[in-house]
Amino acid sequence: MSRFHYTCAFSLLNLIFLKTMAIFSSLPTMDSPIPTISFTSMIISLLLFMIMAYKIIMKNPNNKSLKLPPGPNKLPIIGNIHNLFGSPLPHHTLRDLSTKYGPLMHLKLGEVSTIVVSSPEYAKEFLKTHDLNFSSRTPILASKIMSYGSKGLSFSPYGDYYRHLRKICVLELLSSKRVQSFQPIRVEELNNLIKLIASKEGSPINLSKQVFSTISTIASRSAYGTKCRYHKEFISVVREATLISGGFEIGDLYPSITWLQYVSGLKPKLEKLHREADQIMQNIFSDHREMKASQEQSDDVEANEYLLDVLLKFQDSNNQQEFQLTDDSIKAVILDIFAAGTETSATTVLWAMAEMIKNPLIMKKAQAEVREVLDKEGISGIEKLKYLKSVVKETLRLHPPGAFLLPRECGKDCEINGYHIPSKSKVIINAWAIGRDPNHWVEAERFNPERFMNSTIDYIGNNLELIPFGAGRRMCPGITFGVASTESTLAMLLYHFDWKLPNGMKIQDLDMSEIFGVAVMRKENLCLVPITSHQISGVCVCLVGRDVHLISITGLYHNLTYLTKSYSSFPIMEFILHYLSSNSTLSFFLFLFTAVFIIFSRSKPKPQNSKLPPGPSKLPFIGNIHQLSSMPHRGLTKLSQEYGPLMHIKLGSLSTIVVSSPEMAKEVMRTHDIIFANRPHNLAIDVITYGSKGMSFSPYGSYWRQMRKICTFELLTPKRVESFRLIREQEASNLVKDLSSNHGSIINFSKVIYSVSYGLTSRVAFGEKSTDQEAFIQVMKDVLKVVSGFSLADLYPSIGVLSVVTGLRSKAERIHQEVDRILEKIVRNHKERKEMNEKSTEDIVDVLLKLQKHSNLEHPLSDNVIKATILDIFAAGSGTSAKTLEWSMSELIKNPSVMERAQAEVRRVFDSRGCVDEANLHELHYLKSVIKETLRLHAPVPLLLPRECSERCEINGYEIPAKSRVVVNAWGIGRDPRYWKEVEKFDPERFIDGSVDFKGADFEFIPFGAGRRICPGITFGVASVELILANLLFHFDWKLPNGEKHEDLDMSESFGLSIRRKHDLYLIPSAYHYSSN
Repeated sequence: MSRFHYTCAFSLLNLIFLKTMAIFSSLPTMDSPIPTISFTSMIISLLLFMIMAYKIIMKNPNNKSLKLPPGPNKLPIIGNIHNLFGSPLPHHTLRDLSTKYGPLMHLKLGEVSTIVVSSPEYAKEFLKTHDLNFSSRTPILASKIMSYGSKGLSFSPYGDYYRHLRKICVLELLSSKRVQSFQPIRVEELNNLIKLIASKEGSPINLSKQVFSTISTIASRSAYGTKCRYHKEFISVVREATLISGGFEIGDLYPSITWLQYVSGLKPKLEKLHREADQIMQNIFSDHREMKASQEQSDDVEANEYLLDVLLKFQDSNNQQEFQLTDDSIKAVILDIFAAGTETSATTVLWAMAEMIKNPLIMKKAQAEVREVLDKEGISGIEKLKYLKSVVKETLRLHPPGAFLLPRECGKDCEINGYHIPSKSKVIINAWAIGRDPNHWVEAERFNPERFMNSTIDYIGNNLELIPFGAGRRMCPGITFGVASTESTLAMLLYHFDWKLPNGMKIQDLDMSEIFGVAVMRKENLCLVPITSHQISGVCVCLVGRDVHLISITGLYHNLTYLTKSYSSFPIMEFILHYLSSNSTLSFFLFLFTAVFIIFSRSKPKPQNSKLPPGPSKLPFIGNIHQLSSMPHRGLTKLSQEYGPLMHIKLGSLSTIVVSSPEMAKEVMRTHDIIFANRPHNLAIDVITYGSKGMSFSPYGSYWRQMRKICTFELLTPKRVESFRLIREQEASNLVKDLSSNHGSIINFSKVIYSVSYGLTSRVAFGEKSTDQEAFIQVMKDVLKVVSGFSLADLYPSIGVLSVVTGLRSKAERIHQEVDRILEKIVRNHKERKEMNEKSTEDIVDVLLKLQKHSNLEHPLSDNVIKATILDIFAAGSGTSAKTLEWSMSELIKNPSVMERAQAEVRRVFDSRGCVDEANLHELHYLKSVIKETLRLHAPVPLLLPRECSERCEINGYEIPAKSRVVVNAWGIGRDPRYWKEVEKFDPERFIDGSVDFKGADFEFIPFGAGRRICPGITFGVASVELILANLLFHFDWKLPNGEKHEDLDMSESFGLSIRRKHDLYLIPSAYHYSSN
């Protein structure tokens, strides 16, 4: 290399150093006249010059060159820094260089060997083919200081620590389910944003500032559960660190000269920011731990879990996880989430808005789609916003949040396409250039969302031509978290407002300049003028669980009138007499009461500005009782189609809220779950269950929490349910034997299946079948009948005499006495057996007696509590399982093709064994879908067990009065046409390869409820249903008796607390002869 080259190199090096000194000393930049250089600067420059000269002299001139990727000539000392020097946008410069030297390019940036990748083909080599070799990170100063020695997921070296941390992030922190749980936070904060923008209508607003503030608040609340008091300071520190960490720091370009980190001034500045961030996070941790300790003391063990809570679980000394986190690790991860999530989402939203302002036709089309869909479905329909999603993709293509993916480091020497890649080389993937590669994108510089319509190209790492979030092992784990905020924010901005540029600026004059950093943001803030859309008039954003619904305020509330002129006493009493014709004394009493009530109601002032949910008009005294058919779940579904999914009715004197959509169900059972965790008083249940001592109906409080914990961690754990496997298999085997003896004969399938179900539950609970089993089955039927209707005594609780007049109390007491006689005998026998030290398999009564004797419980387990718990298990477990089996077989008989496929699957899996056992039930995917589809169409408890509102609250803008009874129509929700196609069709296919399950996370499918009051015995019940149904399908073919056609099978229901067939199911079993091979 010539003397001239050396001279140029040293001169440039000196200029670079002076430039660095100027920047970090707040001196004028190189774009301004060079200031007078201080004596100190001259001395330092001279020392740097001498050190570099010494390194060149000592360099071995005979070092043989390897076949590195092509690239521009390197100058001594600085390598290719001069190629980037002075460029404010390195991603542009490297793209331009790649057009000359190729998509795989080698640079020397100071001391660092750097590989630049600028095409999808080469990106695949690094991110897929050789992913493991390039999975580590190049250590940089900013990450080492700000993220506690690179302990965050983004910059930690590849190894065990990284793998454990990524697993936590993917499966715990940022799973789809976790991200979905933060939807109420997103909705609330976006609602605040919309209100703020609306207040500035017609005036220019700094949209950049508002969007960044909103998205950072969403991140803060998702992390801590609240917008912490240090929020502004923390965001300010994080953002400043992000901004100054985005360039090519001279200390990182010459890692062997450590004192350069101080000379540049960056290290002291980062250390100062780190101290500030650390102090803020320490304060946040302390506040959060105090809050959690307070919740535990108040027994609120089921409080919402936020990101910090998840991370703290892996720090708990009682935690059994193999991997535990330190405070520093947790802080580093939180910093990661804030730095990546906030900048990424906000930047994408702002670039999308800027591009749509620049392209009015695209803006118009996006708004038309958003307004059409959200008017009908709310943001539950966001998955249908295909054009909006294409806008987001196109924005990410042209403006990837990080123009360069976070740099990777080559683990060991390797070869790619014939070129040598040295170990420790830094690898820069130019995602910005790849997104504009003309070999893959037509009119690459044009903003054209249409290119993604009906295209399979996505940003999740499979299509290397679109990698704004990376790909491979180091792919961003927070895509779902970021995109959820991006799409929701854009949808709200486009729905609520039209937009224009301020001060008469023309769209072609909008500045689209960038500023380079970790995220490539707009150089200038985006200032726009919001104009309220005509479609937004009278519309508010309302929090409704999973979704944001946009509901017209005009006509939202119905005035409640008693219609006394339209309904004279005669029509009212005609209905009452018809309803209560069995009791003339009661009818006369109600006649007098109603007359007084009507006179009183006419003189009583009517409530003004009612904010109750909409509902049908109420009649005096009876309210809406007259609108309940013999099948209340069907009647309420029909009413909800007219009045909405959150409906108010009056049943007697009870204010009742009817929930008929997944969104509203989520509001009640998740968002406001603790407010609706109570049960309303029910006379019959109170009498029969020993003062509502069973878990199902006990009031919410410390007693209920104790019993729930016992059921969850002692009685019905997966391990305990598994321990009953032998019992289930024996009972299933006995069933097969009994049916085989009736081969070719007509059997009462309903009676057989109920007997088996109760017998199985009896053995699990008592260790043996009760000698009073038949009597107990009959009394349980009586229990379900007496507690499942709408008792007048419960509809008019203030009229105490009704419980006597109707005979309800005496009937309930008679049933209770019979139940208590049987259960008392069972508990006494168990106690005697224990006293005699008889060895036996531990059953549920044994577990409860052990807890009664040895546990130091806040609420002691009396014999009555044990009996109430056993009664709960029988009523819920046996009845639910039997009805599900009865309906499953009915639907299979009704749908022969479904029966044929289900039998084929069962016989394929078990033919070689000759019998069905639980070990291989997991292979029966279609059978499991049959059960799910049965539960969708025939929810065991169609209206779920009622809840009670413990305090006044507001849902979706409507007031829910305290003490209101809340009925969740699971039957109607399972037939919601917005979630289910061909809702009345029995089609198990809909669950094949689907993620929808009945465990309470998917509110369109809640046969067992959700939230705190979800059935704790799901595993127990489903295990029995799967095994018995598999045996029935494996061992027998089935047909209807007397030549009846399958399409003529009567599917009528009989309403009760749970729905069963109106008429018993009669079938003919024919033994199947399986293959012995």
